[in-house]
Amino acid sequence: MMVFKVATPQGIKRIGEVKGNTLIKHVQRSKHFHRRFKAWGIQAEAIPRLERLRVKHICLEVQDTGEILIVPLEVLKAHGFAFDFGHGKQIFLREEYWKTINNRQLSLF
Repeated sequence: MMVFKVATPQGIKRIGEVKGNTLIKHVQRSKHFHRRFKAWGIQAEAIPRLERLRVKHICLEVQDTGEILIVPLEVLKAHGFAFDFGHGKQIFLREEYWKTINNRQLSLF
């Protein structure tokens, strides 16, 4: 497992770990979910770096609800939209594109 960090206007931030071909992010719905857009976001600068690492999926482990959500990186690129709320440019993907999985399914990625 490799720690994955990104540059933000507030400095270098750890956003998750790369395990195999999956980026695993630990998030909180109450803090990280954009309610107006009904979407989850990731720093835009992470996308090409994840591609170079051959990452195929992004997995969100939602700490305050117990949910585990996953989406192919290609779906994020095809359907995501960019926005900057002062934390650097982020790519947001509406929640309808994320698939809910359980812990046993996660071990398949």
